Amino acid sequence: MPILAKYQHALKMLDLRPLDEHSTLFRDTWALIELRNALVHFKPTWDPDRQRKIELIEVLADRFPQSPFPTLARIL
Repeated sequence: MPILAKYQHALKMLDLRPLDEHSTLFRDTWALIELRNALVHFKPTWDPDRQRKIELIEVLADRFPQSPFPTLARIL
C-alpha cells in the first residue's frame, strides 16, 4: 500500500478527516515522496514509468528557486 494511502487509512482509523487529494498539501507531500523515490530508486529515462517523472517535474517546477550553480546542461 502506498505511503499516502496508509496515512489516509490511519486518519480514518483515528476518526479524523482524510486529506483532500486535490489540496496543495496532498500534492506537495506526493511530490516529495516521488522525489525521494526517484533519487533512491533511480531508473534511466527510457523506462516505462517516464510519465510519472514528467508529472513530478511539473509539480516541483515552481516550488524551489533555481540553483545559482551551472548545471551540465547549461554548460554544454
